Amino acid sequence: MEHLLKPSRLRSAFFLLLASSLTPALAHATVDWTAPKPEELSMTSEPKAPGAPAIILSYEEIDDSDSAEVSIHVRIKILTPSGVSAATISLPDRIVENDDFPEQIFARTIHRDGTVILFNGVPQKNTVMGSNDTQRVISLSDAEVGSILEYIVHFQSQNSLISELIGYYAPLWRIQRPYFVRSAHYTLNVHTTNPKAVRWVANLPAGTAPQFLKDTVLLDLKDVPAAPDEPFMPPPSSVLYSVRFFYGIRTTEEYWANSGDNVDNVWYPFCESSKSLRNAVHDLIQPTDTDEQKLRKLYATVMKFENTDFTRERTVAEDKKLGFRNPQNSEDIWLRKRGDSQQLALLFVALARAAGFPAYPMAVTSRDRGVFKQEILSWGQTDALLVIVNVHGHDVFFDPGSRLCPFGRLAPEHANVIGVSIEGKLIKIRYTPAETYNSSHIERVADLNLSPNGQVAGVFKIVWTGTAGLHIRQQALTGDPKETQTELETSTQNLLPTGVQLKITSLANLSDGEAPLVAFFEVSGTLGSATKKRMVLPSQFFEASAKPLFAESTRTLPVAMPSSYSERDIVTLHLPANFSIESSPAVGSLDLKKDHAAYFTSIESGPGKPQAGDEAKGSFLLLLQRIFVLNQIDYTQPEYAGLHDYFGQIASRDQQQIALHADPGPIGAASESSAPPTPATAETTASSNKTPKP
Repeated sequence: MEHLLKPSRLRSAFFLLLASSLTPALAHATVDWTAPKPEELSMTSEPKAPGAPAIILSYEEIDDSDSAEVSIHVRIKILTPSGVSAATISLPDRIVENDDFPEQIFARTIHRDGTVILFNGVPQKNTVMGSNDTQRVISLSDAEVGSILEYIVHFQSQNSLISELIGYYAPLWRIQRPYFVRSAHYTLNVHTTNPKAVRWVANLPAGTAPQFLKDTVLLDLKDVPAAPDEPFMPPPSSVLYSVRFFYGIRTTEEYWANSGDNVDNVWYPFCESSKSLRNAVHDLIQPTDTDEQKLRKLYATVMKFENTDFTRERTVAEDKKLGFRNPQNSEDIWLRKRGDSQQLALLFVALARAAGFPAYPMAVTSRDRGVFKQEILSWGQTDALLVIVNVHGHDVFFDPGSRLCPFGRLAPEHANVIGVSIEGKLIKIRYTPAETYNSSHIERVADLNLSPNGQVAGVFKIVWTGTAGLHIRQQALTGDPKETQTELETSTQNLLPTGVQLKITSLANLSDGEAPLVAFFEVSGTLGSATKKRMVLPSQFFEASAKPLFAESTRTLPVAMPSSYSERDIVTLHLPANFSIESSPAVGSLDLKKDHAAYFTSIESGPGKPQAGDEAKGSFLLLLQRIFVLNQIDYTQPEYAGLHDYFGQIASRDQQQIALHADPGPIGAASESSAPPTPATAETTASSNKTPKP
């Protein structure tokens, strides 16, 4: 049977327990270097990949289903200075993370003149940018333009463990690489017990397909384009060329119907409630509670438990010291008050059932990791567990495994995705509901005082409601909250006008997923370009330096935005009373067809409250509003042209300026002063509340 567990958990929990009793049969790889051809040493470009910083001259991979032995041999040619970064090589994940099963790594750098520098280092761990994941890398020394980098990685036989787990090894061939590939050769030695059971799902160039010859699957390719790297692209596993293998003799329908029983047997002990768990639920809820109140109390209880995916798993010795055994059921998780994301999701199923609700687990593939495909006969393609609770005939979806996810919401990566639910004896392939833009809202409110010479002082706040602040909160859980605060300060600074500086003063509700997340900032610096009689200001304070979305004129892949959301900016500017608007940009609405997105701006002006410290003079007030709503998040490649044009119009609007005129007179004389303005208060009330609704 297949286990619905994360690979890291399989390695840490299952493999480590077995390692002490198993002796691997290690194969001994020999170094079979490829002698470079003279034309490879001298080449300076690749006509089929113009401008490429580097190319892969050859890629060879040999996998063995019986032994789980893997050999990879790669040769890379550096063509430009930026291609030197190819000398930092990401190694493939080990099948078994255990030093009892050593790997062999050989690498070398070959200069144009034939000089060879052998690699004598060891793999290092690097953090993957934008995540908490790590990857193993090796760095080849003395790489330069014209060098050929060659490396061989050999994972030795791990047959005992693989056989104990599932009986075979089924690889995933990733065909597209960061660089253009001149030639590639893949070999799979299939499972000898039942070679005809090997199956695969392939996404390959037209006219290309794996060939099954006796006990071997072969694939040869030429001139494979580099993997596209485009903003907001779908998960690479869903769009890049690849071949995914699995074993099975049943039809698709038979597999999902029959394998569900096996998976349910694994889930069952964690979904069912013991007497003590039912008693605990009885104490948590009241007979007078509504269904929503009951579920809220149960959900809040699970959210208070430690999620070890965001902290750390305890060792067997630590649990033993606390009197805990290896978790076998929901009661074990309840007593620990901690568990991983999947265990906590199953615990919520158990609690809901104990409260009298029909509740079921649903395994899904997160939209930022891949796309579930029914024809791939493997539960391993799923990576998260959700919970379905039926309330008076209506299915309500919950995400208790996503730490700090609000009640009744799904984490953005779990909305509108396909997965598998086990509802009694029924196996269902179904979608999760799509979240609307109302589920994720960001509001940025600024109250700023502007002096006649363009100096600004004031405050602003950013409020994230719904799931908008979820990933900020989760980042703080897995790292240092102060670091999260610093990164938030930096990312916000990059959006503001060039001369403006900010400082974050506080971050509220960071550990409360049900409350809005609020960040408070102080602002100083130069906002406007001023003369004695005129001042020019950016019309959008929070988007003045933002990089435009989809600025590239062409695109090769579909667009997959992370989530639907709405965003509202309210900026109040207080100036001396002798200022007035000389010219201002166009305002109003811009809508993307079929109610996919909406954009709205407004500019209002008039007399304001007197300036602090000089009540006799009064003030001139500018109220700037900007609203953006994204409702549709997935677009096909042919739809990109319209998306490019629409966001281009928004970028043009956001970069427009407002010209102000200073009237002469006694008050105008104050324009000679260079004294900084007094900071405004934190609260601002908008006089306009227009919100476009797709």
